[in-house]
Amino acid sequence: MALMFAGLFQLAHAQDKKNAIKLNLLSPFIKTFNLAYERTLNENMGLVVHAYYTGYSNKEEDPQTKTDGFGIIPEFRLYVSEKKNAPAGFFVAPFIRFDKFDVTDAYEDGTVNTGTYSDFGAGLLIGHQSVFSNIISLEAYIGPQYVFGKEEGDIETPKLSGVLPRGGITVGILF
Repeated sequence: MALMFAGLFQLAHAQDKKNAIKLNLLSPFIKTFNLAYERTLNENMGLVVHAYYTGYSNKEEDPQTKTDGFGIIPEFRLYVSEKKNAPAGFFVAPFIRFDKFDVTDAYEDGTVNTGTYSDFGAGLLIGHQSVFSNIISLEAYIGPQYVFGKEEGDIETPKLSGVLPRGGITVGILF
């Protein structure tokens, strides 16, 4: 019986895995939860969709601001390593992004302002992904993005328009 389970484990372990679920390890530093799904298309291409949520609030500043919202970032990956096949190796990845947040600013004098902030952007990443034991992925990426931000309502958010950096470090499971 043990030999049968060992054989099934080896067979599952040896198969090409074309999917991965990944968690961005830098997201908690900006009080965000970021999960990504990658689908390998062939030996040098893949598609990735990042989805994230934030429920950030500052309680010590005036105004006290609560931001609640989500974002989605689809990207196309071109793996350029000659000795490795996707999803391992160096990659370049053009992407687009969309965010939408509800914002509430509460001031010490009792005034409360509400509104929304949304943005749309695009950029280009470079990065590297390593695969360990054909099941664990570890990647790092960085690159510029151009973002068009828009706010509505009586809020005062930092202007996040123009050229901004984007980066991440993820750990994932291949299946």
